[in-house]
Amino acid sequence: AGLVQALVICPQEHVKCRLQIQHGKGSPDNLYKGPAQAAKSIVQQHGVAGLYRGWWITCWREIPAFGAYFACYDIFKDKINAYFANRKSEQELMTLNDTAAMASGVVSTSSSQDASAVFVPPAMAHHDHTWISSALAGGLTGALTWAMVYPFDVIKTQIQTMPLTEESSKRRITAVTQRLIEKYGWQHLFRGLTITCLRAFPVNGIIFPVYEYTLMHLCALEY
Repeated sequence: AGLVQALVICPQEHVKCRLQIQHGKGSPDNLYKGPAQAAKSIVQQHGVAGLYRGWWITCWREIPAFGAYFACYDIFKDKINAYFANRKSEQELMTLNDTAAMASGVVSTSSSQDASAVFVPPAMAHHDHTWISSALAGGLTGALTWAMVYPFDVIKTQIQTMPLTEESSKRRITAVTQRLIEKYGWQHLFRGLTITCLRAFPVNGIIFPVYEYTLMHLCALEY
């Protein structure tokens, strides 16, 4: 999935970066009027390879990110589901114990201790907060995944905003990384990470519940 996305997203992000760094009308670097014209111009002057500038670093970002993305989501969702299910089981058991104690005229003093011993495996986790679990797991997954691959994104942006005529030796991943660290320090590779994670949490917190809701209804149409 990450490889397929890289095929689509690499030229799009390259064009986006080119448009973002150029100045207003009349400036020497104002070369492109829009995405379509920018893509056409890059292909005409530098071929399809020029449009896919930053391909390898895009793969380094997308492929591990997608692997971690879905794995982390399942882990987080199982943990959160189990937490909510255990709370529900504890509350139900406490209610039953208190009801039984009141019926017999004896107040149970061990109900809370018995309830705390209840454990519900993730596979058996049933509760009333399914969509909250999905949203929290999605948000945590999105933020964590971006934190893992963010340096690759910084390097990718550097490569895709370098002059198209730049020597290939200066555009290599190792060369760009070394130059950034020597000039700005390794912290530069994480510049902007905080706001990226703050953006990723709500975005991915919406994506997964909507995905699961849609999938649930599509599956229901088959029966």
